Formats: sequence, structure tokens, C-alpha cells
Amino acid sequence: MCSLNVNVLTKQIFTAAHPFSILHNRRLVNYISLKKLYTFSVPSSCKVVLERATGEPYYYGAVNFPTIEEREKVLSSSPLTIDGETVHTKVYSKKLPASALCVSGLPENITEEVLINLYSQFGTICAVSVSRNSENKCRGFAFVQFSSLEELYTALCCKPHKLHSNELDVTTKGRISRELTLRISDLQAETRTTDLYRFYAKYDRLDQCIVKRDRMAKKSKKFGYVAFATTQGFDDALNEQPHVINGKQVTLNYASTNFTVRIQNLSANSTCESVQQYFSRFGKVLWCNKDGARVAYVTFDTMQQVETALKASPHIIDDTKVTASTQEKEVAPSFGLVIRAIADRIGEDRLTDYFSKYGAVTSCEIYRQRYSKAMAFLNFDSEEAVNKAIKKKKHGVDGHVLDVQISKLNKV
Repeated sequence: MCSLNVNVLTKQIFTAAHPFSILHNRRLVNYISLKKLYTFSVPSSCKVVLERATGEPYYYGAVNFPTIEEREKVLSSSPLTIDGETVHTKVYSKKLPASALCVSGLPENITEEVLINLYSQFGTICAVSVSRNSENKCRGFAFVQFSSLEELYTALCCKPHKLHSNELDVTTKGRISRELTLRISDLQAETRTTDLYRFYAKYDRLDQCIVKRDRMAKKSKKFGYVAFATTQGFDDALNEQPHVINGKQVTLNYASTNFTVRIQNLSANSTCESVQQYFSRFGKVLWCNKDGARVAYVTFDTMQQVETALKASPHIIDDTKVTASTQEKEVAPSFGLVIRAIADRIGEDRLTDYFSKYGAVTSCEIYRQRYSKAMAFLNFDSEEAVNKAIKKKKHGVDGHVLDVQISKLNKV
């Protein structure tokens, strides 16, 4: 990877992938452990980032040095060894983007040489990384690293970028973390961030790892995210399935929805198996999830497979004509309620139990705010269940009155 212009960057480094295995008095031990970087200089500040609800580390921290020269001494010695574990360091700056492009819409047979030839007209190419599957085919995106931010901006100003007459989707490195992030669901309630880290760190170093928790109810939401530092680690983890964590098989999904197709108007008798079997003719289907009785989401292995499936419309599944479209960034709930004025002690499980009397609840997520009561989005599997819930004028849970309305995102 190329070096950035240090004259305009902060004097801070970002450390990642430290396991912090000592759990006694976790906050103090983690803080002191990271301060072992003082071997090089005396930092102005030092902080390990912890999850507020549990006090567990996110496996990264930040150290601020008085001068850029002292920071460079640490960077030149990376990776470091702290408590017998490898710690990677890099320049940390929230203000400046990295000099890299995320290039999407690539064909399966793309090579690094083709991308170098395409983008070298904008400046010096330091590195090219193509995300590939187990069959060594491109997953549809790659990362191109320039030697400076000026060259990056030059490339961005010269849109559109075309390859063999096909227009490419080009963005800054801000999308890399999303492209290399997996959503891990169906976790055990007792699975912690440390468990998730220990399992996925064997593939490659991680930029971030977290199990999401409801801070007020102090319960796990039973899903989390793992962000890989390299495409190699991301690919290895994805290709080596199934994954079993704490005795339970978990479900992997792309955090990015670039390769997901939304299937609507399914027959009520259609199953995930029949939908997956049909769409497997267009390419490798990584997974298929149903959202209610008539909607499903199919995730392919590459963008080219997605385009092939869309071009093959119309589709007939179980003697029913269905529609296929690319998934939106935020998938609208089909049959949902917006619930406001939720008391702090009421959790997602309690809301689900209460509203289950009106129909099958497919999802429930509470959003809590610091200075006002929480609100939730709850989805049923049918419009009939929504209508039953709305017919009741007043809803109360554990003595607290709820403000319940139909979601504006529902189907018309």
C-alpha cells in the first residue's frame, strides 16, 4: 500500500486486531496494555474503544503522539507485538479519505492487469485488489489504490469509467469497509464480541468486530458484524461454511446488498428451496431468505450473475409469475407498525410477545434515544395482522400506553 501525505494528516495512529485476552478489571488492563506503545515515545493520549453496555473491547484503539516524527517511528515498526499478540497500526484520520477507489460492476474474468491499464492514466497505481470467490472468479468489485489523494480526485472527476463499453460504479474507499463486512446472525444469546473475534480472526486480521446489544434491555440482539482488513480474509471466511459458534450454526450475509435480488408476488406455496433452485440456473446462490409469504431475497456470488437473472425476466416460479429487482439500500417493511413512547424497561422480546396475538411477527427492532422515549419498527407477515392491531385504539404493555401507527413504508 502507498504512503499518504503525512504533512496534512493528524499525528494519530490507529491500532487494530489486539485480542485483549486479560479479562480481569478489563478497562484498566486494556488501557495499560495499549500504553506499551510508549516504548517509542510518550503519547499525548491513549484510548481503547469499548462497548458501552458490556465494557468489552471492539479490538481497536487510538494513540495520539506529540509530533508526526514520533508517530512515524511507530508506523515504520508495524506490526507490533503486545502481550504476545500481533498489533497492526495505520494512520488514523476522520477528515481525509484514503487514496483508494472501490470499483463495482466488474465482470467475472477481470484481471488486475486490466484495472492497472485502465486507471494508470490518472496516476501511479500502488496496489490493486480484486475480490474473488472459491472458483477464482471476480465477485464484481475491486479496490484500486493511488499514490496520492490528488490522483484519486482526478479519477473521480473523469467519470464515467467504462470497461468494454460497460459503465463502472466508482466510489471512494468509504465503501470498502461495507464491501468487506459480513453480517453474522442467529447467534446464541450468550455469544459475546470476544467469541466472534476469536472465531473470525483465524482467517485474517479484522478491522472491526461487534455483537449488537440492546443497551437498555442489556440483551444481545443475536447478530453482529465482522469487518475484514483484506479481501483474502473476507473470501476465506465466506468460502469456508458452515460456521458454528458456541455450538450453534450461524448465518452469514453480505453487509452490502450489491448482489441481492428482491423477488415479489411469489405464490403462497413457494418456499426458499424452490426459489433458490429456480435462480441457481443463473449462477451460484449463496443464500435465500423469505420476508413474509410473497417476498424473498436471493443473494448471488457476483454482480454478473445478478444482471443475468434480471435480464431473464419474466420469471415463473411454482406456476406464478414473479418480479425481480435489485434490492434497495433500505428495504421497506411490507406490513409494519411504528411504535412510539416505549418505556425503558420494555424490550424487543416483550413487544414481540404482545403483538403476536394479532399475527406472526417477522421482526422487531427498538431504537432508543438519549433525551426521549424509544421507538420501534415491528413487521408482521401479512396485512391482515396490521389491520387487526390498528383496529384496537389503545395498546398498553406493562402499564405503559403505546403510540401505534401504520408504517408509511407499507405497501399501497
